Amino acid sequence: MHLCPRPVIVAILALLAAAALGACASTDYLPVRYQLPPASASLAGHQVALEVVDQRSPADIFGPTMRQTFRHFTGNFALRVAEGDERGVLLGPVDLTGLFRRALTKRLERSGTQVVDTASMPVPRMRVIINRFKLDHNS
Repeated sequence: MHLCPRPVIVAILALLAAAALGACASTDYLPVRYQLPPASASLAGHQVALEVVDQRSPADIFGPTMRQTFRHFTGNFALRVAEGDERGVLLGPVDLTGLFRRALTKRLERSGTQVVDTASMPVPRMRVIINRFKLDHNS
């Protein structure tokens, strides 16, 4: 069962990059709005255990040209999940792994999949490994 194809991950990364590049002032968090795809029952009745692992080294998300602009960044993202053109529901301040976990959980739920605790029962596992995550622009 292939639950989250690579284009989905790329779309999330593109949204994050757009949010970061659109910010004008130095802030302690980055606002991210993730727009869910249309609802579907394509995976209704399925369960999956979702795990997000951050294996970046170094863990700094900003390249040299953006580091100064976001010098007050605490590592938190203000994630909003939206349906259609609405502003979206704030899911709180989350770190990078939380950002991916919450966005992907909402996407999976939108397709009818129940995301369960990894230790609760023997179900298929979806493991997302973050190897690289950089926000930068050319000067």
